[in-house]
Amino acid sequence: MQRIVKALADEELVRTGRADGVRLGPAFLRLVGKPHTDVVAVAAPHLQSLSDDIGETVALGRISGRELAFIHVVVAEQELRVVPRVGANLPLATTAGGRALLALGADEEALMLLQLPDAKGTDSGELLKELKRVRRIGYAVDDNETTPGVVSLAVGVDTILGRFAVSVPAPAVRVAAAGRPRIVERLLACRDVLLGEIGRNRPDE
Repeated sequence: MQRIVKALADEELVRTGRADGVRLGPAFLRLVGKPHTDVVAVAAPHLQSLSDDIGETVALGRISGRELAFIHVVVAEQELRVVPRVGANLPLATTAGGRALLALGADEEALMLLQLPDAKGTDSGELLKELKRVRRIGYAVDDNETTPGVVSLAVGVDTILGRFAVSVPAPAVRVAAAGRPRIVERLLACRDVLLGEIGRNRPDE
């Protein structure tokens, strides 16, 4: 049995060495494809772990039309907390999760998706500047833009099963400049774990 498991692990069909035993690997997920794979089921325990670690709400989102849609939310155990609604749609261009998703693609793809004019326009120019910043620092920020009093930090996750964003929306009073680096560090670590679990869209990068 161990030889069989090892052979499957060598082909990335399963993952081993975890406290919860053997799990499906990225090669298996590539075989079954989008229609038969529940990304939320794979991501949920890691999002819960992130929420427990930082004490804030964590949301998983994806692009729906020209908007950001939340498909899973882990609500923080805090008296003062932010609770995004699953299924709620928000603008891509002004939310942290939306910007993180747009930054995963090329500028032209973002402009086409949002049906904006070319980069010479004021709105599109500002957006492209922000997307360049997101790619450079690795995460996106919504600082009181979507909801006054709420700061959201997000990372994009470009997997073989599609593009997703992991967001941490929190009361601005708790996301002071001094506390932001810790949240970003945990977000980036969560992104890397999800890419390892699901599989990176461009494995050579």
